[in-house]
Amino acid sequence: MRTTRVDAKQDQPITIRITDLPDLVSAVDHQEERMQVTDDRMVLTMEEAAHRLGIGRTTMYALVMNGEIRSVTIGRLRRVPVRCLTEYVDHLLDAGSPDEPVSGA
Repeated sequence: MRTTRVDAKQDQPITIRITDLPDLVSAVDHQEERMQVTDDRMVLTMEEAAHRLGIGRTTMYALVMNGEIRSVTIGRLRRVPVRCLTEYVDHLLDAGSPDEPVSGA
């Protein structure tokens, strides 16, 4: 498969040749397969963990470095166990949110 990096400004249209469509479709299919494999793994990269939580990469790094989300080191790689993401979200739910409506009076 041939890949081409396209650097275009936001206000400029991107032109794609019809002959490039099979390569583009194949690349998208491969990305979808990769994301499905990610769901089966026990640990995620920082970027994958951030994506799973719907937050930015910088926020993810801050949460890990502050100890709010636990992570592991495998060799020289930093990974986030999926269960640690679940623990973090559960902790947020248990702590409650200031935006929660107060029942009663």
